[in-house]
Amino acid sequence: MEVSDDWGAPSVVRLGPGFTSIAWQGDDVSIDEALGPLASAVSAVYFWDPASQQRWLSWFPGGDALGVNTLSSFQAGGAYLISTASARDWRVGDDDWGAPSVIRLGPGFTSIAWPGDDVSIDEALGSLASSVSAVYSWDAASQRWLSWFPGGDALGVNTLTAFQPGGAYVVSAASALDWRVGDGEELPVC
Repeated sequence: MEVSDDWGAPSVVRLGPGFTSIAWQGDDVSIDEALGPLASAVSAVYFWDPASQQRWLSWFPGGDALGVNTLSSFQAGGAYLISTASARDWRVGDDDWGAPSVIRLGPGFTSIAWPGDDVSIDEALGSLASSVSAVYSWDAASQRWLSWFPGGDALGVNTLTAFQPGGAYVVSAASALDWRVGDGEELPVC
């Protein structure tokens, strides 16, 4: 995902080929509306359902008419996997999208969009590292999942080492917590 020099949302996202992780920084909007004319070039959009912790929600072009779409909109702060057959540039949103300063993690898996600067996962999580059991990110170039586990650096098993601006990640936590991005501080869950 290409991002602008000053943090905000990118105005152009480079998709595919294959799966590309994107972080949606705009307002809640239907997938059809957000993709516009690019919808016919997209094979599918996937989002991990944090409420059920058991399934991926999906959107397919023309799937609304067939009743097969379980995902209808992009949600602010959500992380999505988009499948395309060939590389495409997608102009999205506007230049005044904001980035959240607090990310709510639910128990189990939560898809997040990283709103900060390029920073190591250990540094970003800070004192929350003991509350997080894993962080995953889809590597579009190699078409595989990268992963980070607490203490995994010492064991040489971490293939994911840093959060990158605009990156989409799946974070696994044992319990719900509010995470203040930038200082790795846990806030009381409201």
